[in-house]
Amino acid sequence: MIIALVGWRGGTAKTTTAVNLAAALLEQDSMRRILLIDVDVRGSLMDFQAGLPAVEFARISHELLKKLPRDQYDDVLIDCPGSPDAILMDSVFSISDQVLFFMRPTYAGYVATCGLIESAQAHKIPYHVVVTRFEMRKEKHRKWRAEAWQSFPDNICATTVRHLAKFEDAEDEGKSIFDVAPQSTGAIDYRKLAKEVDSWR
Repeated sequence: MIIALVGWRGGTAKTTTAVNLAAALLEQDSMRRILLIDVDVRGSLMDFQAGLPAVEFARISHELLKKLPRDQYDDVLIDCPGSPDAILMDSVFSISDQVLFFMRPTYAGYVATCGLIESAQAHKIPYHVVVTRFEMRKEKHRKWRAEAWQSFPDNICATTVRHLAKFEDAEDEGKSIFDVAPQSTGAIDYRKLAKEVDSWR
């Protein structure tokens, strides 16, 4: 299954999710063949190669995506740049089985996600929305997560990825959250998200 990871800007936890979702999928099945693709020339996904030796990494231009040997992998996660342009999205959507949109629980995050969803609907591609960097103590986060649940009831992920300082520690070391804090809320959230992703097959 090929999943495009798309956010309206940087800081929505796309790369964090690419790394930790891959690690969680491997935790479920160590024989799974996973490829992580970075189509952002300024992206940081490749920094995690040493921390995830069982996963293949590639940085390729969106023009070459159609030549991807998809039969060689069980899962391919495509980390798209923030604010992706229409040409890139056309290339990514044309080969993807699912799109996972990332929404920060703010007004700007909600509005931008609505716009991204329109592009997926125009391509008639299945999509899901995951709320990331969520802090229960913040009223606005609770408000905009509730708005997302109401607006996308059939497409919102049951899993919410909570904010966790340990994510930064893991990223600084080029590792997944499972290597740094395997019992943390972050690890729990990505295990749950991995099970949701498996249900999309």
